[in-house]
Amino acid sequence: MGYCSEEMETTLVYDKVGKFWRAYTNVPAHLTKFNKQGWEVDKIVQEDGRMIAAFYHAPANAVSIRSAKRDKRSMTEEQRVAAADRLRKARAQKGE
Repeated sequence: MGYCSEEMETTLVYDKVGKFWRAYTNVPAHLTKFNKQGWEVDKIVQEDGRMIAAFYHAPANAVSIRSAKRDKRSMTEEQRVAAADRLRKARAQKGE
């Protein structure tokens, strides 16, 4: 049965003394992400043989706090063409 959307959450806690992150999640996409990113599993919560939640831990450098504002890069048409040319040349050199 799992959790309904209103009950799903992900919690991150930083342990300053131990210099590591602890996480709990029951959000399916976050379960997948933590597993793929190599977070170590401390405990798995299962229902009918499938994982519905988990507790994880990871070193301090596993999380990066970024700016909430995400300014989109603005380029002139000339800059865009020049960047495309540089990328094309770099890809051609890599294929040699």
